[in-house]
Amino acid sequence: MMAYWSRVAMHKGKITMRGRIMAGSQAVIAHNEAGQAVFVEYHPPDRHLSRVIETYCEHVVAATGSTVFVIDRAVNSLATACAFTHRDWGLLCMLDDNEHQGLESFEVSLEGTLDEGIQVYSGTWKAPKNDDDPRHFVIVEPQEGKTLVYWGTAALKAAVDVMEWPRVYRERTELQENSFKRMIAHGALDINYGRKKIVGPDRHQQRTREALEASVQTAQQRASQKVEALDEQRAKVAESASKGHGKRLEQRQHTLGRVEQELKDAQHHQAHLEAQVEALGPPKERADRDFRKQTIMTYRTLLLENALMAFMAALLLHLPSKVSVEGVLNLLFERSGACLETTAEIVYWVNTTGLSRPYRGLLEEMVDGLCAMDFRHQGKPIRVALKDMPP
Repeated sequence: MMAYWSRVAMHKGKITMRGRIMAGSQAVIAHNEAGQAVFVEYHPPDRHLSRVIETYCEHVVAATGSTVFVIDRAVNSLATACAFTHRDWGLLCMLDDNEHQGLESFEVSLEGTLDEGIQVYSGTWKAPKNDDDPRHFVIVEPQEGKTLVYWGTAALKAAVDVMEWPRVYRERTELQENSFKRMIAHGALDINYGRKKIVGPDRHQQRTREALEASVQTAQQRASQKVEALDEQRAKVAESASKGHGKRLEQRQHTLGRVEQELKDAQHHQAHLEAQVEALGPPKERADRDFRKQTIMTYRTLLLENALMAFMAALLLHLPSKVSVEGVLNLLFERSGACLETTAEIVYWVNTTGLSRPYRGLLEEMVDGLCAMDFRHQGKPIRVALKDMPP
């Protein structure tokens, strides 16, 4: 999510990286297993991801054909698990730490042991809160540190072995969260593009009104029940008085006083809620960002990242040494150089001035790898060479 500052009243949500409630935008981005971005949508910050994820995944399935998803804890909920199970989609997610007390919350069986003696269990709730909970749980119990609980749908369990769930979820961190950090560094992924706004109904007010009106309806029902109970108790008191009861009359009068007080409390609570609804006033307006330009620029960044990842995969096949994306960007793409085109070939010279011997050796490996990839432009071979150039 990206923060956005404006003097106009805008819809607000929690900007995760800043930890504050403010205006902005949130991009929902899907990657495939190779780390290539395949789908992106922008949403206002006040719209929680769990409310849009099912429709979003419909679009991803239509575009890619993939029905297995790994999503972070933003969508962790029983409702999401039920929705994905109903569609026969695979979903791997994590349980929030406050939803369990470690192994004691589950009926488990030991599945195996990972590196460093980390034990992996699978199972279900020991005391399920809902009989229709379709989630299968995998619990990772390290020798030190907190217990990690992953959950998945039946389709995921059929497609991926439970021992692989922790590794698959960690790969999502590398493919998405770390790649976002790289794109922020070299692709300006965190830059706000476009200052246009779209004014519409105030959804904050609408949600508050809907919640209050539901509470008013409940309070009205409770007050009606108290009125019926009061009439019934008055009839009992009248009956005891006509029959000359002593102790029973006293008991029923005491109960009548309690019911009368409960009715007053219920009516007071109803009036308080109705006053809150009245205080909201007429429907208001609030602005949203116009995401069109932001979406286009995000497409640009993701397409560049996809091309860079494909280039890196091809280049690494010709390199004897391992090199990171940052290394290629710093040593190759961010250095100055020169270009010469002849009738037979195109030559690019990369400036090596100021490079240390180890970095120069690594750059030579990159250049040799580029030449081995046999790039061509309009039929002419492209050759890359190193050259010391004066400042």
